[in-house]
Amino acid sequence: MLFWNNHGRPRAPQKYGDMEEYRDETAKTMATLLYLQRGIPIIYYGEEIGMNNSWFDDPGNVTDSGVREFYNSAREYGWSHEEAMKNINLTTRDGSRGIMQWTDDKYADFTDDADPWIKYNRESNYNVRDQEKDENSILHYYRKLLDLKKTNLFKDGDWSLDDETKENLYVYERTYQGQKGLVCCNFSSETETYQIKSSDFPGEMVLSVGEVDVTDTEITLGPYSSCVLVN
Repeated sequence: MLFWNNHGRPRAPQKYGDMEEYRDETAKTMATLLYLQRGIPIIYYGEEIGMNNSWFDDPGNVTDSGVREFYNSAREYGWSHEEAMKNINLTTRDGSRGIMQWTDDKYADFTDDADPWIKYNRESNYNVRDQEKDENSILHYYRKLLDLKKTNLFKDGDWSLDDETKENLYVYERTYQGQKGLVCCNFSSETETYQIKSSDFPGEMVLSVGEVDVTDTEITLGPYSSCVLVN
């Protein structure tokens, strides 16, 4: 039996090691990598506030067809309840189908007095109301990022990948009528350095995430940090 994972967002931190420490940075850096490339951004609701997936403890709360059958088969095969549920949580679409967290009030302010049909999260800081108040929030970063995406450089420009850099770095250029943009992302928990190869850079740093230092010859990126330079 196959299950598909189309979540694309960080999940419950207690299940995924130390990623909670860099939750904001990873959300912003992944968005930077994705949405400044060529193509039309398609944002799955909740990612713009860093919303976690739901985590299920009971297969009966999952609406995916076949989950109960899989759970029973896994248990008969010798898997523990925890092992079976971990597999389900990593693959079921229901984890990413929770209601939008408008606030951390009852029902996440998705409804007034009706219990939603599916399990959902309620979190402080990772809801729309809290993030509207914080200029450094993921929500505000998404707005800045999408404003940049609407410029000719990142909407219509050519794209080229630097595939000769470090494994933990993802770096690409956009070019449009003599203008250049450099997008540099660090996907590791260690500080990484990128050697600038073009004489056109560094330009102006128009966006940054985390700890970033730029000199004439290199860019130093802290854990899960990123930056966008435009000349």
